[in-house]
Amino acid sequence: MGGHCLECARAIVPDARVAYVDSDLAAVRQAQSLLPAGGEVIAFEGDAREPGAILASPALAGVIDLAEPICLLLVSRRPCWPA
Repeated sequence: MGGHCLECARAIVPDARVAYVDSDLAAVRQAQSLLPAGGEVIAFEGDAREPGAILASPALAGVIDLAEPICLLLVSRRPCWPA
C-alpha cells in the first residue's frame, strides 16, 4: 500500500481523521491547499519539540479526539533534534 498518510489511513478506516503538523509555514500552507474540504483533515503549524503545544492546539482538538486511540507518525524528525 502506498500513498499519503490520509490515503493509507482511509484505505483501512474510511472516515479516518488526519492532522498534519509542520514547523515550516510554507509547507503547512501548501498542504492546506491540497487537502480535501470537510474538516476531517487539517494541516497546522507546530513544532515537534513542543508536543504539549501541539496537543493543546484548538485546531487539533477540532479534528482528533485524544480520548480515542490514535496513530502518530514522526517522519524525518531525528535530524532536527540535538544529540
